[in-house]
Amino acid sequence: MRTRARILRDTPMCAECARAGRVRLADEVDHIRPIAEGGTDEPGNLQPLCAPCHREKTRHEVQARARDRKPATW
Repeated sequence: MRTRARILRDTPMCAECARAGRVRLADEVDHIRPIAEGGTDEPGNLQPLCAPCHREKTRHEVQARARDRKPATW
């Protein structure tokens, strides 16, 4: 919890919105490289996101993992 609070205090704006030229406060901390894909809880792997951006990023990650698990069809 301290790491989360520090990240949101030090970088209060959503990283994804900033990349898109939008300004929105972050309210969640995201793993840039998901834990499920070998990511860590190190500060360099964490980024502040707003809830909508976090949901969208997570949705894309889940879809990508599902595609990776599908067996090849011949």
